[in-house]
Amino acid sequence: MSSVDCNVCGKTLSSRYSLNSHLRIHTNELPFKCGTCDKRYATQTGLEYHIRSAHTGERPFKCETCKVTFYSKSHLNRHRKTHLSEKPYVCIFCGKDIVNLRIHLLRHIGERHLPCDHCSKEFHTSVEKKQHCVSAHRQITDTKQM
Repeated sequence: MSSVDCNVCGKTLSSRYSLNSHLRIHTNELPFKCGTCDKRYATQTGLEYHIRSAHTGERPFKCETCKVTFYSKSHLNRHRKTHLSEKPYVCIFCGKDIVNLRIHLLRHIGERHLPCDHCSKEFHTSVEKKQHCVSAHRQITDTKQM
């Protein structure tokens, strides 16, 4: 299978199918419609993620190492890297070895946009917010679900 380039932005994609899905970013085409709330998506995968996260709560992708479950395969694959001993990035702010530099950097430079439902604290990630709610407010949540 040969790679193909987007003639609009130059991005290289793995297949013609991927290119066709990618082109919807440039055309704003949203052919996949949610039957529950009428939101629309550029890809079938985007619609399926929406249905699971907004409507059914289904988390069919499970980490074999720690049993945490996810709405999407891509989130599971990103999570799996946290179990690797190899941490390919070093944070320029704290010197910590990291697997996902983008998410880690939110702690140093990102906006805190997830407010606690019980107090005035705000958080960078939903995981930090859940951990806070459990420890500070004794809110019972399933912290294994992300």
